[in-house]
Formats: sequence, structure tokens, C-alpha cells
Amino acid sequence: MRKVFNRLVLGLLPLLLAACATVSTAGPSPQSIYAGTVAAYTAALTAVTPLRVAGKLSAGQIGALNTLNALLVPIVKGPIPSNPTQDIALLEKGIAELAAMKQHPGA
Repeated sequence: MRKVFNRLVLGLLPLLLAACATVSTAGPSPQSIYAGTVAAYTAALTAVTPLRVAGKLSAGQIGALNTLNALLVPIVKGPIPSNPTQDIALLEKGIAELAAMKQHPGA
């Protein structure tokens, strides 16, 4: 019985090693990065909205916020693109602008 077990293990060992060798360590996919960036944009927008409601944003900031929303809300609500690199860059720019608004309301 032990010989059968040993032969089975030795016979399966190359398959196991081959399976381990094909595991990807390339990092997250562009689609998962996109999903995370969409979540970050949504969180940043949620953080700035109370400032707008309270009247703490300047007219320039409100105009910039309206422009961002016109550009980015369709991206956020749409399906994940097969090549999201450009959308990720746009969302990251929007996140930076929203962070600046939150940091310096009324500027």
C-alpha cells in the first residue's frame, strides 16, 4: 500500500510543481485597479458634497465640480472597460481635484 501511495505522489509531483509554476504574480489586473479607482472617486465626491451643500465651495470650485461630474459620473456608472487605462487616469485626476477642494474649500 505504501509503494502505491509513493508512486502516486511521485507521479503527481510534476503536475503539482507545474501548476505552481504557472501562478501569476503580475499584480492586480487593470480592471481591479479601475474598480478601486472608481470607489476612491466616489468616496472623494461623497466627502466634498457636504461642503457644496453648506456653501463652503467657491464659484470656481463649484464650476470645476460640475465639470468633473459631467465627465466622470458616466464613467463611474458605466461598465468596466476592457482597457481602462485612460479612464483610470481621468478618475485619478478627478480624485486629486476633489481632494484639493476638500483641503481648501472656498479657494
